[in-house]
Amino acid sequence: MSNNISLEKWLKIIKNSEKDFDVIDYQFMSDEHFHEYINSIDNRSDSEIKFLLRKFLIVENMSLGSDAQLEEWIFGLDDEEIDKYIKNYVFIKNLLFSKPWISIEWIFDLLPNHPDMAINVLRAYSMAHVQFLPEGRAMGLFDAISIIEAKYMNHRLPVQNILEDISPRDFELLTAYLYKKKEYQIFITQRTRDGGYDILAKKDNFREQEKIYIECKRYIKKNIGVRLIRSLLGILSREIATKCVLVTTSYFTKDAREEAFKSKRLELIDIDSFDMEMRRNVNYNWTKNVNLYIEEIKKEINR
Repeated sequence: MSNNISLEKWLKIIKNSEKDFDVIDYQFMSDEHFHEYINSIDNRSDSEIKFLLRKFLIVENMSLGSDAQLEEWIFGLDDEEIDKYIKNYVFIKNLLFSKPWISIEWIFDLLPNHPDMAINVLRAYSMAHVQFLPEGRAMGLFDAISIIEAKYMNHRLPVQNILEDISPRDFELLTAYLYKKKEYQIFITQRTRDGGYDILAKKDNFREQEKIYIECKRYIKKNIGVRLIRSLLGILSREIATKCVLVTTSYFTKDAREEAFKSKRLELIDIDSFDMEMRRNVNYNWTKNVNLYIEEIKKEINR
């Protein structure tokens, strides 16, 4: 079949179980199809995503065209060489005595909440079998990784709306929850405190103690300038701390970033970086459970 067919026509064809001709369905037909699909991923349904992933993944009792050729090559070796391959490669043993390909469809149980783990499985599977996989099947696994990244890791979340709807104090608590998930011991200051930091985060190990002062600013449509940066640097000059972290629901001016960069001890986390940190350390769909996280950290404070 020609590679010039549209993406939507190709999707329609591979969904048709009664098609009477062969078509590439174990990877995207072209780079154009790949980029078009990834760019439109937010408009694709979960059912379509999982259908396509199943096409690209290795499933139970699958027999690939290259298996027969590999089996013929193995049997052309002498007995000693065959025994060596059987001992060194589980895949070769399965090829000769059972079914070589073990299904990895179970990665669907990791979606949507643990896409990073699903991707690690696919990468490990590819690494272990790269010398046995036909090129198209190997590319299909890489296409599957890209789909999972786009749909379940880099998808759009209503971050700004969520953070605008919570109070400044709840934003502090949410930030504290983030650092708790990063395995810090958290101490939250009293609400009446002014001119200092909101959260103290500590982490001890056998080599050193890390001590971080965290200041949270829930600003709407107001970028943080250099004045606040200098104020926090003043705290660092008076207090013994590893560094300060300034977290905001907005952004930083160019001067503020330059001033922080010169200090080497002040980390700036804007709304985009906060979203990324929450995805990596809490949940890739963290905006759905903000109130739950806040209540959990409140209970810990009140113990």
